[in-house]
Amino acid sequence: TSFCCLSGTRCGNMLRHPCSEGPHNRAEVLLSTSERTVNSSNIIIINNINNNRKQSHFQETKKNRSSTGKMLEQEVCNESDVSEGQMKQVEFGSGKILLSKYNGQISAVSGKCTHYGAPLITGAYKDGKVRCPWHGACFNAVTGDIEDFPGLDSLHKYEVAIKNGKVIVKGSENTLKDFRCIKPMEDSCATKEIFLIIGGGGAAITCAETLRQQGFTGKIIMATSENHVPYDRPKLSKMLNAEPSKLYLRTPEFLKEKNIEVLYGKKAMKVDLQDKTVVFEDGTSQKYTKLFTATGGSPKLLNVPGSELGGVLYLRTPDDANQIDKLCPEKEIVILGTGFISMELAAYFSSKCKSVTVIGSGRTKYPFEKLLGDRIGKMYYNQHTSKGVKLIMDSPVKELVGENGKVAGVVLSNGQTIKADVVLVGIGVTPSTKYFNGAGVQMNSLGYVIVDKYLCASSDVYCGGDIVSFPYHYGDNEMINIGHWQLASNHGRCAAMNMLGKETPCVTVPFFWTQQYGKSLRYAGYAGGYDEILYEGNVEELTFAAYYFRKGKFVAIACINMGAKASEMALLIQDNQLPSMEDMKAKITSKE
Repeated sequence: TSFCCLSGTRCGNMLRHPCSEGPHNRAEVLLSTSERTVNSSNIIIINNINNNRKQSHFQETKKNRSSTGKMLEQEVCNESDVSEGQMKQVEFGSGKILLSKYNGQISAVSGKCTHYGAPLITGAYKDGKVRCPWHGACFNAVTGDIEDFPGLDSLHKYEVAIKNGKVIVKGSENTLKDFRCIKPMEDSCATKEIFLIIGGGGAAITCAETLRQQGFTGKIIMATSENHVPYDRPKLSKMLNAEPSKLYLRTPEFLKEKNIEVLYGKKAMKVDLQDKTVVFEDGTSQKYTKLFTATGGSPKLLNVPGSELGGVLYLRTPDDANQIDKLCPEKEIVILGTGFISMELAAYFSSKCKSVTVIGSGRTKYPFEKLLGDRIGKMYYNQHTSKGVKLIMDSPVKELVGENGKVAGVVLSNGQTIKADVVLVGIGVTPSTKYFNGAGVQMNSLGYVIVDKYLCASSDVYCGGDIVSFPYHYGDNEMINIGHWQLASNHGRCAAMNMLGKETPCVTVPFFWTQQYGKSLRYAGYAGGYDEILYEGNVEELTFAAYYFRKGKFVAIACINMGAKASEMALLIQDNQLPSMEDMKAKITSKE
């Protein structure tokens, strides 16, 4: 006999092993009631099985999910210390792990989020799921599986036993140092199918890995226009001096080991749906059985006189970031645009440059005003100006002037000239979808690909991330576009499941964040067209939550210094347990 993870899902009289999600979906581990017993400590015991069902899958899965190394078995707390529907962090070996109780069952998983290592005990917990307090990644607290993003990896799962009212945990010591659990992946290319992925971002890598995790044994080709494997793009505007390889989500060696082929410098130019072929800018082409495109957005180019001058820069890649970081310090820089990337750049350079000036479009009074409301926009305006950043919101750029082929100044529509050694352009993006022109794929007037709830754009063609307009599940299937990292990763997994024929609708709560001057704003939901905002706390003192409503329905939250509030509300949206405006008003009033 051997220990088994405590929780499985029932299928008739069968118990599905919770670790059966792995490389060989053709041979899931199913335990009949005659093949298992439950002892007095609620530990499931697997009896010897000799009916030609090989145990290699279980052994491989367990090895991948719990890691090898010295095994620890330790009493961590009293059973009564873990309440139903609650989490508890306990010492285990040289580290800390997370306990939780769901449906009377105590489970144990790694204590840190696999994205950036946030302590999950400070996150939000509901019905066996825990959301990271920092960036909203969602994990199954029973199995450890990652269920929503950001991040690629799951949590380690530990064995739990109850003996004489004590909670006993068993697991590998190695998992305390490496808290990220990489799901088992198929690494064979035995079949002739070719799944082609166009793009090299979060959606692309998540799609590729999900295909392998689900047992796909065909060829996976990821064609990216860049010269890097997928990297952590949100860090670009916050860590401009980072070595590109330090941002990689997976190493080239890892992808090679999993038989995920990466083609670099491949910009898609044309898709032939009939011939199932993608033609690249360099003249080469690639056949496919099924196609997933997630090519993201291209920076909108400045279209004023002088925009071709030297020193006019755009941020898109790690190489761009490194170049900007080398050129800007001690210079007078002007940033065009007041979106998140522009304002994060302003915060980054505020203490590094001779001067930083941000030029708006003239359409709003404050940054982020349309998305977050004027009160939060004003807070950001004041925060930046207090750090020495000059914001000009009412007079957009008219032209750039230069000397000896290099930019020297920015002329505004009011005639004012701002001295500039470097101009950073962040005026938005356009979807990179021109390769679909004339292909028969439906796109809207802005160039976004229209997909259904399965992210399908055409037969055997799937699209995701920044380039799509998709039906938002929690918004009555309203067609929306959101260019955020978490959503792109979710799209990658959803597309992979549907490419494999496992119908999986896109159901996710959008979550994004921005960090400026050491303060993180977290946002969950989608508030397009909101008509009322309720505030909790003090916006001006950077400790608040803003609740967005549309037609009386709660749709989103934005908050700073409110713990896991955004993650808590994301769980409520996820379960369709939305608070009414009246309830929220009463709750906020009672706190005040």
